Amino acid sequence: MIIALYLSLLISISLNYIFLNYIDNLERINCNCSDTWRSKFIKFYSTYLIVIQTFIIMVDIKTLLSFIRILLPFYLVTQILGIFYLITIYQYSSNMKHSKCKCSNKWERDLMYYYSLILITDYLVIFLINILYLTNILFKLIN
Repeated sequence: MIIALYLSLLISISLNYIFLNYIDNLERINCNCSDTWRSKFIKFYSTYLIVIQTFIIMVDIKTLLSFIRILLPFYLVTQILGIFYLITIYQYSSNMKHSKCKCSNKWERDLMYYYSLILITDYLVIFLINILYLTNILFKLIN
């Protein structure tokens, strides 16, 4: 269980580093079609996730759980921003892809696009399963 948590954190750190590096490279080459508020938010939130997830890896899980009351509001805000982040990286990569921006035509853009598409789909499927489950429980309570 702990190994799966650390592995998922390492994968997330790696992906966010790739996204951050990709946008930095586009800025360095003055890619005008990439310069939007979305790129700034992606840089900010990717950096934030890299720092937070690195901290989680370095701190003992039991110590982290002992501060759960303090960390819960922080966790909730991070999750809400995370959903916004997924939508933002999807829109950003999709816009770059559909505008046929030549300076952004790199494998990182495609990774960002498909990664966000897969995660948004996962969120929607989980949401629908939860709705169906709750509907089933309500139906049983009524009958």
